[in-house]
Amino acid sequence: MKADIENTEEIRTLVAAFYKKLISDDVLGPVAAEMICAKWSKHLSAAAGFWENVIFLSGGYTGNPMMIHSHLHKTAGLDKQHFERWIELFHQTVDELFEGDRADLAKERSAGIAKVMEDNIIIKSGTHYLIN
Repeated sequence: MKADIENTEEIRTLVAAFYKKLISDDVLGPVAAEMICAKWSKHLSAAAGFWENVIFLSGGYTGNPMMIHSHLHKTAGLDKQHFERWIELFHQTVDELFEGDRADLAKERSAGIAKVMEDNIIIKSGTHYLIN
């Protein structure tokens, strides 16, 4: 049996493993390379802070992921496939490393966050389509 997500170090482990998958992924890798290659360690730190706040309600994250991903959409053209693949890889990474209430919470919240981002980014960009 795997352990649940219990602390900041485990969040960092999750984020590092997820981004390792993401940068080598055929769908998300090219988008990630454009966004984070030059600022890799800064991005990993910010992402870990974001997920620590999402899972533990730490209140320590002050960034604006919607703004960052909106900019990424303008430069890379995000679409439904990108968001679906992001969720798939994130859930896969959580399942490989953890199980338990916080692991389930991370997957639940990641799907909700991705849906909100997808809806807002696509609609605000003027690219309208039906989201199933």
